[in-house]
Amino acid sequence: MTDRKVRIGIIGCGRIAMQGHLPHLKSHPDAELVSATDTDRHNCEKACSAFGIKIRCESVEQLLDDTKPDGIFICTPNWAHREITTAAAQRGIHVFCEKPMATNAAEAREMVDACSSAGVVLQIGMVKRFDAGIVKGKQLVWKGRLGKVSQIHTSALNPPARLDSPSMDFIRKAGRVFGIDVEKKLGLWRMTEKRTGGGQLLEMGTHMLDLALYFAGEKPASWSGFSNKKRDDMVWEDQGTMIVKFPSGTISTTEINMSVTSDNLIGENGRIYGDAASLEFKHIHGMWFGLPFYEYIPTRLTLYGKASPYSGIGLPVSVPVGRKRYMHKLQVDYFIDKILGRDTDYFGFGPDFAADGEDGLSVMRIIESAYGS
Repeated sequence: MTDRKVRIGIIGCGRIAMQGHLPHLKSHPDAELVSATDTDRHNCEKACSAFGIKIRCESVEQLLDDTKPDGIFICTPNWAHREITTAAAQRGIHVFCEKPMATNAAEAREMVDACSSAGVVLQIGMVKRFDAGIVKGKQLVWKGRLGKVSQIHTSALNPPARLDSPSMDFIRKAGRVFGIDVEKKLGLWRMTEKRTGGGQLLEMGTHMLDLALYFAGEKPASWSGFSNKKRDDMVWEDQGTMIVKFPSGTISTTEINMSVTSDNLIGENGRIYGDAASLEFKHIHGMWFGLPFYEYIPTRLTLYGKASPYSGIGLPVSVPVGRKRYMHKLQVDYFIDKILGRDTDYFGFGPDFAADGEDGLSVMRIIESAYGS
């Protein structure tokens, strides 16, 4: 395959495909966008027109069988992930699957087994592993700057904006005036659609739990968790905590909450506690996703040393930003490089640092334990 471009098919042409993947696939020198499909014909036509995709397919089967891509990007709702992944694997097609990996661990296990048996790549869209600030933080951990890490905490906290509030109704109506489906644009269906299999633990808990696993650098040894549904404007949970213990003894906690009223807490945050130093990261700025300047907004890192408990002072850590370091671009690069058999040790963590099927399965198992509680 090294003498030709990697032929890519897109399944699902919504927001994450249009803003997160297609721009970088279009500009990639070794990728060729050959086909796309979506249950929403308008979405598919828009994607094909905007990114020069040659063939618009009426179904997943047509895309897989008639256009024969080398790899696919699955950007559908998660209830369709298992079926599409296994169908692609049976045809020897490499798979990039957006998160959450599936609706439950059994489906995730089937996806892993299918791709393993077929010998194809299965990469899960845990894009925050490529974020420049997160990478810088992991490098500090990797190099021993924090000493022995004892505990990791990650969180995704949101304000208590109700989906059935007058202000949200106004936004919906205003969107219709301009031809915008606010439910789809903001992804509100994730909290009102029963087929997703879960709520905020699947939606944002997936990302934040995966970051805990990423910083730990180990497979989970044991885990538990709790979930709670306090809001009646959603069909799924809006609150939860997941706890993981690793073989080294490191413990992680991941907190998800959609009823936070403190401005300084809202966002995606984390802390890694070591016996030599501790590290805090704040805001990976998911709220700005898709805007032109998004790739220039760094995740903020603060390093606290042994004098910090007495001084209260932490030192900011410089984080490089820019389009070449943009996490969605690097995630696409990684998938293409994996298919071509190229070196993928981008950051010094080894060539397999991105989330694969086993990582996605670990996350699904932990989330299931919280639901089971």
